[in-house]
This record gives sequence, C-alpha cells and structure tokens, in this order.
Amino acid sequence: MLRTTKTLLLLAVAMLSACAKVDTCKVPVIYDFDLATKPTAEQIAECLKPSTFKLPSARADTVPRIASPWQVCEGSLAGKSHEEIYQCADQAFWQGFSDGRRSERDLAEQRLNNAIKRLQDWDDHERLARAHFLRGALRLASALENGKIQYSILSNVYVAPDMKRSQALDPDGIAAPAFLQALNMANAAVFRRWGTATDLANQAVDDAYHVGIGAAFAIGGTLIGFPLSTGVPATTVTMMEEIPCDVYFCVDNTVKAPFSVPGLAFHQAEGYARVGDRDNMLLWIERARQAPGYDDWYFNYIVEGVAADPDGFLQKFAQYGETGSPFMEVYANSNFGCVFCHGRM
Repeated sequence: MLRTTKTLLLLAVAMLSACAKVDTCKVPVIYDFDLATKPTAEQIAECLKPSTFKLPSARADTVPRIASPWQVCEGSLAGKSHEEIYQCADQAFWQGFSDGRRSERDLAEQRLNNAIKRLQDWDDHERLARAHFLRGALRLASALENGKIQYSILSNVYVAPDMKRSQALDPDGIAAPAFLQALNMANAAVFRRWGTATDLANQAVDDAYHVGIGAAFAIGGTLIGFPLSTGVPATTVTMMEEIPCDVYFCVDNTVKAPFSVPGLAFHQAEGYARVGDRDNMLLWIERARQAPGYDDWYFNYIVEGVAADPDGFLQKFAQYGETGSPFMEVYANSNFGCVFCHGRM
C-alpha cells in the first residue's frame, strides 16, 4: 500500500511538472474582496487566457466560531457493532467537514478509513454506500479547500472509486451519482476538453430534472463555470429556475448546513451574474441578505461586496468573454465551496 501511494504521489508530481510547461494561475480574479494585495493587470490577463491552467490553492485555516454539535468517537472501533461503527464514521465526517481545517479533515479521513474497512461485510448496503460517499466527499473537499493537490489531480484514484462504490451499493441514491457526474465534468473541464465536458453537462442537467433540486445544486455551481459559448451556463440557470427548491434545506438552515439558506440564495445570484442578468442577480442577493443566519455567516462579506458594486461583479464574469472559463473561480469550485453553506467558521 505504501509503495502504491508513493507511486501515485510521484505521478502527481510528474503531472504538475507537465502543467508547469503551460501558463498556470492561482489568482482569484472574481472573489478577491478580502485580498490585501489585489492582482496586477498582468496577473489578471494571464488568468483570463482560455489556455491557462488553474490550480486550487489552500484556504487559510479558520478556527470555527460555532461549537461542534458532533460527538466524535474516540479510541478503537474493535468490538463495536456495524451500527456503532457507522455512527462513528458519520460523526467523524461532519466534524471534519464542517470544521474546515486540514488537520481536522485529515483526522476525520483516518477515522473513516478505519470504519469503512470494518463495514465491508455489512448487509445494510444503503448506509455502507453512504459511508463511501462521505469519504469521497471529504477527499474532494480537501482537494478544493485544503490544498491536497494529489486528491485533485488524481481524483480518479482518490475520490471517484468511493463514489462508484456508493452508486453500486445504492443504485437509487442521489448524492453519489450527482457528485460523480460533477467530478467527470470537472476532470474534462480542467483540461479544457469542452466538447466532452459539455456532453456530460447536458446529460447531468437532464438527470437533475428527474432527480430534483439536490442534484441540481450538486452540479449547478460547477456548470456555470463553463464558457458561455458552450451554452451550459444559460442552460444551468434555466434548470435552477425550473426545478422547485421545496425541500427543508431551502427554507431553513440545518445542523449539517448551518448557512444553507443564504448560501443557496447566493448560488442563484452567482448563476444570474454569470449570464449577465443584473436584475435577477440583485433579487437573489437581497434574498441572501434577508435569509436566516445571514448576520452570523462568515461569508456574508461576499454578498455585501456584490451588493455594493453589482456592476463590478458582473464585469468580473463578463471579462471572460464567450470562450473564457472562470471554472476554478465560481464559488462551488473555489477554496470555500463546501464551507460556504456547511462551515462553522
């Protein structure tokens, strides 16, 4: 196992070296509200090139202001029932995921690894599927938000297998198929295979109409980062208009998503900004500002930044033109995409 891990890490380094031969960019051109030093005109121009390869950069660790509601199991899992082990895995995931710091997420992943090994003979396939999904989601969050670059570049090794295993165990599940679709689209989009990415996107949108708003949110934030010329951002905005947001997390914040209402309102606002619809963007910005929990939300500065300069925010997207792609800068693909709704900071 150790030899395999070393081989994969060497492969990741090799891929990064190959990327170094093309223009790379880590400058946030859109969400630069809190930067002490703004990007230069040259840096922005580099980021706007359709050929530039964008890499995720780790978010600075922020100690949660909100106390954790999760009681994480300590000690060995030996002697515990499958049910107890599953509950330990679930609690560990939500503790690390909502905390957001790399150290807490690494610890949560270790606990999930141990638990999943002990659950493989469990006949409760639905919850075993859920355990695999949680580990995949945690690794994806660590890739986007915590700088675990090997999970990003080698997502087909570290993330996709758990999503595929989850889907195989629970074919009627919603989360794993939607995340797997988003992952496949992202892998194509990052390497600018827009034809493949667009075909995958259109299929994912069609599926979301049948599955519902949960799948729509899982893919929507990613899809608006496509070039406008693909038609995907416009199709995505229409999808978000037409699929009713009538489930519990749309109307009230939850323990697992303490800022879902303002976060999802901004999700809608960003979609409209991407396609240049100023009026609907401002409508959803105001809904975010009126949402429960808004005043305590760490990321409300982003909403306030848009409210203070809506035309500037629209221009941040418009500057990409028809063929450019802010794929790694839309909030869902950024280094705060998960904690935006789920974080306790």
